[in-house]
Amino acid sequence: PNSITFVGPPGSGKTTALIGVLSAIVKLWPKLRVSIVEEEPEVATQVRGPNVVTYFSFGDRSVTANIRATRRYDRPDLLVVGELRGEEVPSWFEAAGSGIPVLTTAHSSGFRDALKRLDTLIQAAGLRASVLDVVRVWVVCGKVVSSEGGVQRGVQAVYVTTPEGLQPIFKAGRHLPEREFLMLLPPELQLGLEGACGGEGESDAEKVYERLKQVFGPPSPAIFEKMEPLPLNLVEYGEEKWV
Repeated sequence: PNSITFVGPPGSGKTTALIGVLSAIVKLWPKLRVSIVEEEPEVATQVRGPNVVTYFSFGDRSVTANIRATRRYDRPDLLVVGELRGEEVPSWFEAAGSGIPVLTTAHSSGFRDALKRLDTLIQAAGLRASVLDVVRVWVVCGKVVSSEGGVQRGVQAVYVTTPEGLQPIFKAGRHLPEREFLMLLPPELQLGLEGACGGEGESDAEKVYERLKQVFGPPSPAIFEKMEPLPLNLVEYGEEKWV
């Protein structure tokens, strides 16, 4: 599964970052079936499209019920769950585990706190699994309050789940070297992109990546640096597992 989870404290820009990613996806792939499920409208007020459907909670209609409803009736290519708070975690996990890419956010004091919290909620639901089984990309957001009262919000790091650990591809303004980044891309994609063509031997993902660079441009200024993965101390489920 290629699900993305945006984590960080309240007011750190998680939803703003999610909206930015989702807006680009809807613009590039307007025929993609997208379902947005939220407690209250937030993402849905910023992202619209001919194939975007929205669900909001009202009365006894919970986020969990709406996730199940959209999976059954809309069969989305991409599911957006506004925020993971607790009761909807099992239905989110089930959707992501079924192969549906999911974008969502989760409040946490930091990256490792988010991993622990989500795993605890999964265990509490009786699922003997790890959050790393369904989340491929982690976008870590943060905020810094200056002594003058100004606030800086934004993405501080991006990690990709790998068998070796959590590999940073962006951290503190630095990017993983492109050759190493390309090795993290899946060989095949569910999506194509007009104009995505590359050299002989390039995978579908590499071709789409090259096309996206043409659309958005390379990061500027770009600082590339080799980064070691965050190791995992894999022990029995239900015990402390993050080093």
